Amino acid sequence: RVLSTTSVGYDPFDIPEATKHGVVVCHTPGVLTDAVANLTTSMVLNLALRIFENEAYVRGGGWAQNAPRPELGLDTKGKTFGVIGFGRIGQEVTRRMQALGMKTIWYDVFDTPHPAAPPSEYRSLEALLAESDFVSLHTNLDESTHHLIGAAQLAQMKPTAFLINTARGGLVDQAALTQALQNGTIAGAGLDVLEKEPPAADDPIYTLPNVICFPHIGSATHETRRAMRDLAVENLLAVLAGKRPPAPVNPEALG
Repeated sequence: RVLSTTSVGYDPFDIPEATKHGVVVCHTPGVLTDAVANLTTSMVLNLALRIFENEAYVRGGGWAQNAPRPELGLDTKGKTFGVIGFGRIGQEVTRRMQALGMKTIWYDVFDTPHPAAPPSEYRSLEALLAESDFVSLHTNLDESTHHLIGAAQLAQMKPTAFLINTARGGLVDQAALTQALQNGTIAGAGLDVLEKEPPAADDPIYTLPNVICFPHIGSATHETRRAMRDLAVENLLAVLAGKRPPAPVNPEALG
């Protein structure tokens, strides 16, 4: 028996229960690394350069009317970018941020990176939050990481810093984040994932001017979705054929 999801995240599944009943759960890591890293990069540039604000200014007639322009943006060069979760995606994002001239630091539950990881300095979570101009989440969601970023962690960030989440919505206490964005605890946020998707119609996340919010599109390219589908099918067929699948979450269920 097998459950094969096209996603990387597997938090909707009860893995211990599946293992108990001999159900192999499979997912699709690796195939969406570039797509998510690209989306993360786009959020960084949009937040730094106020691209969406300036685009809205033009479309709203501000430029034609010579109205006061949006505030100036920020250079990325010389800024510090903190990655929480230094796996495939976190490492690829690190490479892109280094190309933008940023100093990169990282935190993970392990403190020894993969040999192929880009050179970057390890920090404790507390130190990373305090030092970073951008904090980007790229870790799995489980019981230990649920609300990894809450009011206390947001308070440790610089008031000029931005939080980016293209991983899992449950990593962030959204109520605490909303409050932090409203009262200026942090400068802004780029979100591709939320605790509840889609958010309620009256969710203040829609109206916060310092938020970029996308409808969970981290893997939304033709090429990536095909690769996810193909790997999910490959996982499924392998288990049904009595073979080890390429990407099992609970290999102990294989027997």
